[in-house]
Amino acid sequence: MNGLHASSPLGSDYPENEKAKIVMLEVRLFPLLTLFGLILLLMLPVIPGQAAFVDIGTGARPMGLGGAFTALADDASALYYNSAGIAFSEARQLHGTRVSHLGGLASHDFIAGILPVGKIGAFGISTNILSESEEIYQEQAIKLSYAASFKGKFSAGISVSTLRTAYNQESKSITDNPYFTTYQTSALSADLGVLILPLSGLRVGMVVENLIPTNISVSENNEDNVPVNFRFGVAYDLDAVTDTIQQESLQQILKTARGSAEIGRRNGQTAIKGGIEVWVNPTIGLRTGYALHNNQTGVISLGGSLRLKLSSTRLQLDYAYRLFAVELTESSNSQLFSLGVAF
Repeated sequence: MNGLHASSPLGSDYPENEKAKIVMLEVRLFPLLTLFGLILLLMLPVIPGQAAFVDIGTGARPMGLGGAFTALADDASALYYNSAGIAFSEARQLHGTRVSHLGGLASHDFIAGILPVGKIGAFGISTNILSESEEIYQEQAIKLSYAASFKGKFSAGISVSTLRTAYNQESKSITDNPYFTTYQTSALSADLGVLILPLSGLRVGMVVENLIPTNISVSENNEDNVPVNFRFGVAYDLDAVTDTIQQESLQQILKTARGSAEIGRRNGQTAIKGGIEVWVNPTIGLRTGYALHNNQTGVISLGGSLRLKLSSTRLQLDYAYRLFAVELTESSNSQLFSLGVAF
């Protein structure tokens, strides 16, 4: 969990002519990469897929932002959203999230760790476990990630995952179902992500997940493919616009605020997400977000953080509450709790 605003990677001792070259390269690359992301987004509907390993998101801080974390990716949750973000981490990090869905009928646990190794880059490991209260079905993903940065303005990350599904063989509803020819499956997949810092305060992120075709069907005559998942996002530190604001109180708020937005495409479905985060002081952070899916399901998110520093260790407790903006029961909403440690 790095600080809210990243310091400039081009220090005062960096040659002026090299600075100029890098700035020109950024200006040229930014529209090209943006165009690439949009083209890929339009192409994805032709890629077949089913509904295994649904991208439900994790981390109380990202979900408090509506799930728009692809371009931020600045804490250990990046191992879920965009592994390229761990390349900018200067501290070792541990992270754990507990999610309760549908009034406790389903739970989602996420555990992650980041190990920076200087100029070599950073390594990460994470695990996701999705289960339900009847203990009939479980999904588990274990992911190994590596990311490196270039000139402090661009990073790329790659992840290799093992995906596993398991059905309870002691459940009569499973054993009596002729659909099942096996009760558990496992497969490998891979993700790629990039993160670009083209201008001061601006972050652009792109991710393509599940690049390797992966069939996790438990039936001999059917396919259950994990769909390719694409996300494109931008984030912006709002302190960059404080000079244009006359009201002093609003200036102070914007100095510690950032906004994030993204669009995602998975299995023919589109999701648009956005959120705003404000740190009231170094200890307390507040955020809100909204996600809209093309099935017209809207989700409102509210959340907050408590950050404590103990010597060289920093603890951060995050909370988020997600309210589905449709006529569902109260138990349809979800709560997330996360604890992060940086040292």
